Amino acid sequence: MSHTYLLLDGARFEHLPTLLLTLDSTLTPYPLYANTAYSLVSDLGPWLVRVEPDGQVAKTFRRDWQGKHGLWLESDAPHHLLLGHLSSLVHLQLAGTETVLFRFYDPSVTARWLRPLSYPERDRLMGPVQLMRWSQGNGDTHEVRRQSAVLAARYAHTPWLRFSIEQFERLNQSQLETFDRKLIDHVRQFAPTALQQMDEAKQLAWAACCRQNAARYGLTSEADVLGWAGLSAEYGDCFPERPEHAVYRALLSEPGLTPSQRLERAQVEQIRQLVLSAEVSS
Repeated sequence: MSHTYLLLDGARFEHLPTLLLTLDSTLTPYPLYANTAYSLVSDLGPWLVRVEPDGQVAKTFRRDWQGKHGLWLESDAPHHLLLGHLSSLVHLQLAGTETVLFRFYDPSVTARWLRPLSYPERDRLMGPVQLMRWSQGNGDTHEVRRQSAVLAARYAHTPWLRFSIEQFERLNQSQLETFDRKLIDHVRQFAPTALQQMDEAKQLAWAACCRQNAARYGLTSEADVLGWAGLSAEYGDCFPERPEHAVYRALLSEPGLTPSQRLERAQVEQIRQLVLSAEVSS
């Protein structure tokens, strides 16, 4: 027998478990981040809750939440298998090295993620989920159905799901464009001449290239990309691939350090180079 579940984005609510229990005291919400590397921020992650299709919470979802707040799921799998599979999707490996959180329960991401896939690929990703339904806020609902039964995956600290940088960016296009504009404003403040000769389209292309190059060195957080932008603005959008960037390539690939630590060393080297240049010019 198939059961109905909601997969809700905890970051979009003040305190989701309390709200759900206020609507229906019989519910048992479960955070997908529990028993993962992200358990300390469980409240802000996705929550799975089994609901009655015509119950108060399901009605509230259809009326108020389905545009941005999560997904409607149907599954006949045992509860622990469904939880395990959905928990395995909370992160992915980006470009073969960097692990990043994956907001697959955001309807705008779900639409770009699942719908273009072939049935075998989609079935593997859906696992024990028979149906996913969502809306993108315009009143229309969309859904995908699993075509054949597949084994459920389980959470592991090393993600089984792998994306290229380009795949990941396609799923987050609107958020990335917002970030790129912030990146451009940041560069204008500390290096006002770096983008001076570019129109808006070229500036956005530069920001996207800067962000992608940073990601290839494992730098995906906002602070790290903004730090990388300082290097890119100083040394050009081909940084660090030119022959004269060899010292930076070595620092950014140094073993035994985190990507952020490598970036810090590259920034120290940038300051050293600027001091040396000033001494020569004087």
